[in-house]
Amino acid sequence: MLIPCVSVGAAGSTVTQKKGENVTLNCPQVQEDESLATTIWYKDDIMKVSMGQSGGTQYTEPSLESKFAVEQDSSLVLMRLDPGDSGNYTCKVFVVNSTGVMDNNSTTWIVLVQDVPSPPGQARIVDTQSRQVKVEWSPSDSDNNSPISNYVVLIR
Repeated sequence: MLIPCVSVGAAGSTVTQKKGENVTLNCPQVQEDESLATTIWYKDDIMKVSMGQSGGTQYTEPSLESKFAVEQDSSLVLMRLDPGDSGNYTCKVFVVNSTGVMDNNSTTWIVLVQDVPSPPGQARIVDTQSRQVKVEWSPSDSDNNSPISNYVVLIR
């Protein structure tokens, strides 16, 4: 099964995707008078993957190889998203300018992965009358970035 990959637009924006989808996050572009030294991707300020000038990719954990891919243009592909992938992703590009000075540029993306909300909490009867009952329940543990607008109550 082919999973579509969404490439997002404006750098530094919030990206909302559904669970199971792929998304590509772009990095700052290297200018004509610069050469790329290293690209480092962080999730919530923790380094996850880096790519050197030669194109070799280094992952901080082996399991990340099946989750992240760094493209030749330094963009990051997040594969098979799940709610745990929500967070702030920062791309830091280290470049050498024409005078030989090292510099860096960065962009941060906010990624929100949507999934089905968890079920509501315990129901309790608040009031009863001859032909009706008033029921309340505590909110869901997590809305999984999918705000709950209503509940459907089925009577058996």
